[in-house]
Amino acid sequence: MAADRFILGEPDGAVSPRVESLVHALREGGINAQTSDSIRRDVWSKLWGNMSMNPLSALTRCGTSKMLANADVRDLCVHMMDEMQRCAQRLNLDVAMSPAERIAVTQRLGDFKTSMLADMEAGRALELDPQLGAVVEIARLLDIPTPFLRSVLGLTTLAAP
Repeated sequence: MAADRFILGEPDGAVSPRVESLVHALREGGINAQTSDSIRRDVWSKLWGNMSMNPLSALTRCGTSKMLANADVRDLCVHMMDEMQRCAQRLNLDVAMSPAERIAVTQRLGDFKTSMLADMEAGRALELDPQLGAVVEIARLLDIPTPFLRSVLGLTTLAAP
């Protein structure tokens, strides 16, 4: 999983001329753009890390290194990722790594402030609904219990500016 790429694809998985053209133009402009034959899975995989790391960093007011150094917070991340993974299985969007492997990816990126923490500190609205709220809603529609996701959503909603 790379942190410096822009992935584009069609919802049906086709690699269309318009996507290829856009990827080519972005690359010409110096952007590491790539085509995807499974954009839904790629977006889901990105969301898999963001929906846990972002709200937890906003709640703890910590960057990723300090946050993930705490065993209890790391365990909470794993529980949240497990709940989202159950949704992925039902949607045929299985992520090809374990929660521990995804957390290791975040740790390899070094200590950084998530976008939600930066927004919290600046008093801006949090992107909570598109990151965590959407997963809770999908789980509800799939009738998948998500006590950890719902709890973090509730806490972050109350803490948000």
